[in-house]
Amino acid sequence: MKVECPYCKEKYDVKRSQLEMEATCAMCNNNFILHIDGVSPKRSTPADKKKILLISIISVVVLGLAGGGYYLHSQGFDFMKFFKKGETETAESKGSGAGSVPGVGAIAKAGTEVSANNMKQIGMAFMTYASEHQEQLPASLNDLITSNALADFKVYIAPFDTKSMTGEGELKPENTSYAYVGTSVKYGSAVPVLFEKPWLLPEESSRINVLMSNGQVQSAEINGVAKMTCRQVVEELTKELPDKQAVEQLLKNADLEDSKR
Repeated sequence: MKVECPYCKEKYDVKRSQLEMEATCAMCNNNFILHIDGVSPKRSTPADKKKILLISIISVVVLGLAGGGYYLHSQGFDFMKFFKKGETETAESKGSGAGSVPGVGAIAKAGTEVSANNMKQIGMAFMTYASEHQEQLPASLNDLITSNALADFKVYIAPFDTKSMTGEGELKPENTSYAYVGTSVKYGSAVPVLFEKPWLLPEESSRINVLMSNGQVQSAEINGVAKMTCRQVVEELTKELPDKQAVEQLLKNADLEDSKR
């Protein structure tokens, strides 16, 4: 097919598939649209150039996204899950047993771990104190303060405790999250001597951290523990303890802790 430059009349042989495309005349260097003879030519305008450029950019972007999407999909990326991320997380939170507030379970777990670490430090202080007192545990937690075995008042407060206040000078019952029932107990015997005050635990708690007289910290599962007294906790913890005399002493100490509530 013959196509004529509308400016200098130079003729060109073109294929049908090239019609309506933009070309630049080799003779006059003007841009024009390829039309067959007998059809009025259309000069390429700035608007046409912008339209062609925009279409080219859109094509490149679409192809790029399609290629990238295929790659992500091939790597296991779930687009629908990504776009519904907020909705999915909310649903998971509702079904996790932690209530409608996301992260409650994780926060509670972290608080329990910090509390257990506090108790480990108290256990080490017991060992230090006992080594200087014929292997006898202190009469009260305040003895750890006065003997300088553990003088950091913050260690005696668990993260979940919203009622106790950090002590100063003397450690009083209101300055600690822990119930101490180890009076008259020797260090190293396998009996529970300190645990988290049950009434300070989160209401939904079914576990409680317990410090043994040998310095080990254990997590005990007791249903409804947050509603119990110290005596009830000791009864649960000592069910399998054969030393009845030791159990009697622990219960007596637990009653004393309950009276300070």
